[in-house]
Amino acid sequence: MKQATKTISSITEAYEAIHDFYDCFHLHEALEETNKLFKWAGKEKYYDKGAPANLIFLSQQLFKLFSAAEFICYSTGRRSPAILHENELSKYLALTMPDSMATAEWASLTRYLSWEEYINPYYTFEKFGVMRGWEEVLQELMEFALMNGSIEGCFTSAELKKWRMRMVGVVEGGWFVDVRGREAN
Repeated sequence: MKQATKTISSITEAYEAIHDFYDCFHLHEALEETNKLFKWAGKEKYYDKGAPANLIFLSQQLFKLFSAAEFICYSTGRRSPAILHENELSKYLALTMPDSMATAEWASLTRYLSWEEYINPYYTFEKFGVMRGWEEVLQELMEFALMNGSIEGCFTSAELKKWRMRMVGVVEGGWFVDVRGREAN
């Protein structure tokens, strides 16, 4: 089953694709579903037999998000609205201290991004953009999650872990781009 591939041709379309992704999924749901995609692709069982359309829809939406991230990575469009600058960072600096890890603010912060990626979520797009072949990997993940087989024969565990971390990083980084971009407007 081949995914539909509509190419993104402008920076406006890229940001609209990111916004559309988060209209379909809340951040926590998108992260959970992306992790499930990897989990089910690695099992020798079928995905939830009652709702394979959910997995196909997720894969289609991830394809659009990743296409947007790749386009933004290689474009020269304006990127500053989603980057936290010095005056905005002051309220977050206290969160880097070990004793603040129990606060509610810390609990709501990133789980997959480094501090640098949190400050500038476009770094997640750049790290993802240098990894070639994401379309094939996403396609394979969807196909193996839907069939009675495991993807582990196609990729090593280290490769799958790297892809999972990059993909969930783009999902989380894209959310910061969307939210901060809307706040700046």
